[in-house]
Amino acid sequence: MTDEKLDEIILKLSGSLSLLQKLKTDHDYDLSLVVNVYAIEKRSNQNGSYDLVFKAKPTGQGEIKTDKGEKIIAPVRGESLSKKMRNAIFTCGEDYDIIMPKMIANLDNLIEYLSKL
Repeated sequence: MTDEKLDEIILKLSGSLSLLQKLKTDHDYDLSLVVNVYAIEKRSNQNGSYDLVFKAKPTGQGEIKTDKGEKIIAPVRGESLSKKMRNAIFTCGEDYDIIMPKMIANLDNLIEYLSKL
């Protein structure tokens, strides 16, 4: 009986984000993303070694930085608007349970402010 050796640890991403603006082809971007690891797979390399593959999908809003330092917010596709709002509030470093009641209490002012944008 031979001992198997761990060769590589791999993160495999699946899923997609909605982009609010276009990206350039043949261009590198810095991506910040919250993911959920939903499976671990042990793959044999047929030579006595194996790879560990961690499968993950985005669960929160992504953030893409351009070379000019601009941030492009990229919500996970298929999420409800309320989940997108929760993730956006979290991404801003705020507590959803504190911010949301304030937003509801001041909804008239918030709508007026947003309509001017």
